[in-house]
Amino acid sequence: MLKKGLVERVDGHWEITDVNSKLDIGHPIHELDAVINEKILRDECDITISNLVGSLRLERELDLEPLSADLENTDYHPETYPSMIYRPDMDSSMSVLTPASGRLAIVGAKSKEELINGVDDFLQKLVTLNIEVEKSVNDLLIQNIVGDFDIGREIDLSALSIALGLENIEYEPEQFPGIIYRGGGNSTILLFNSGKCVITGSKSYLEVVQVRDDIIRILSKRGLETDLVEYNVMYSEENNSDSNKDKG
Repeated sequence: MLKKGLVERVDGHWEITDVNSKLDIGHPIHELDAVINEKILRDECDITISNLVGSLRLERELDLEPLSADLENTDYHPETYPSMIYRPDMDSSMSVLTPASGRLAIVGAKSKEELINGVDDFLQKLVTLNIEVEKSVNDLLIQNIVGDFDIGREIDLSALSIALGLENIEYEPEQFPGIIYRGGGNSTILLFNSGKCVITGSKSYLEVVQVRDDIIRILSKRGLETDLVEYNVMYSEENNSDSNKDKG
């Protein structure tokens, strides 16, 4: 699947490439954690976010050569890559990819706060250079969320690939060491023999948790029990407990 261009390794994480992605306009930033926040994601679902991919259209063109000269923490080499790369600081994992068209792509953020602060920092820098920008961080769109979790046990990928059904998966172990499973919606999950799972393609934290719950349910039905509990089950049990207390 590496040869097919379906997956790539980015900063130590496997991701689905753009070739295999569903094109979408993205979801507004305020929808990212509208139902499930980062604390629930981390503490109750054991999911680590490794990359929030956002986009922002400035609706104006930029002259990148003088801009890169005026801004610190930028890389601009048009002979090899057409966009300027801006980082809030050189130690940041987040980058604002800035083409001349002004259609920004933001990659590498590991939280909503980091994404918003980094983009706001970039927009403020433009303002200080007398570059008029009518957009704000509220106009940010979420294009992709990459997160991972571990089921805590090894998986027999050959057996699981048969159980999942060939129409829903890509599994070619001689090319890529995992299963690519496409459930419903935008999300895709990469499953590895070690038990590590990588979710990609989601547009909100709710979608991330839904695909996690989906794979836990699928594994359980096939006799692969894990220590993980579906979040919607936990939520239902909590509501039932509160309801019983009210009745008492």
